[in-house]
Amino acid sequence: MRKFITAMALFTSVVSISFAGPRPEDVTVSKFIQAQLKEAFPDAEHVTWDRMGEYYLARFTNSMGTITAYLDDDGAIYKIARYIDANSLPLSVQRSLSHKYDLKDKEETVLEVTRSDNQTYYLVSFEHQNRKYIIESDLTGNLKLVKKSKV
Repeated sequence: MRKFITAMALFTSVVSISFAGPRPEDVTVSKFIQAQLKEAFPDAEHVTWDRMGEYYLARFTNSMGTITAYLDDDGAIYKIARYIDANSLPLSVQRSLSHKYDLKDKEETVLEVTRSDNQTYYLVSFEHQNRKYIIESDLTGNLKLVKKSKV
């Protein structure tokens, strides 16, 4: 009986993996879209591609750090995201976060996102009072709760 259960579990795992979404190495990206990325980021290295909905995701490193660029089927960049140090946040954002949450001595993860219309916003995640928060902020420090969960 134990062998049967193990065999069924293994079979279920293999079937579910085979029907899962495409792996990054399975994503086919046209030469045109690759050229568009290279034009926008000539120093991009270690580029990996993925697909999320209607966008191609190019993850790479360059002189600015690790970046994710979202490109549409026409090769136009929709948005760019990169991790930055919390001390690099604009002062207005730092002040708003400090005023609303006590972040002294707390570890923050900050993602800077710039859309194609040149609008920049920040996603800041941290733990506060046994909860994990993800907060979105614009350049002026207007905060919006994106997600809150128990730790």
